[in-house]
Amino acid sequence: MSFGDDLERERDRIMRLVRHASVGWAEAMRAHKQAPPDEGFARRLQRLSEAAAAEQLAWQQAHAAGMLWRPVPGAERAEPPYELRPGTGRRGPEDLWTGFDQAVMTCASPMLAAGPGMGR
Repeated sequence: MSFGDDLERERDRIMRLVRHASVGWAEAMRAHKQAPPDEGFARRLQRLSEAAAAEQLAWQQAHAAGMLWRPVPGAERAEPPYELRPGTGRRGPEDLWTGFDQAVMTCASPMLAAGPGMGR
């Protein structure tokens, strides 16, 4: 087994991690998009937070392995699901939502908006 084989296996592992994290993110976002206003809101928000953390970890590992990210066309226009937008009756402390809104604005650049787009 050569160093090149080990590197290729590591890249494949990271690609699986990125794909898995991307699926989790997409599922968490879909849950918000299709949700009625109900008591499940807190759980959906928790799942979105967990999915974001998994995405961060996966992309950090991909970056550390020297793998490149390609922007997804149109991602810079992505918005949070309706129930997570300001003025929609979001429940919870306003200062936390202000922080959430600021984070969304920060991540709304074409490089960070959403979705898989990785290459080698």
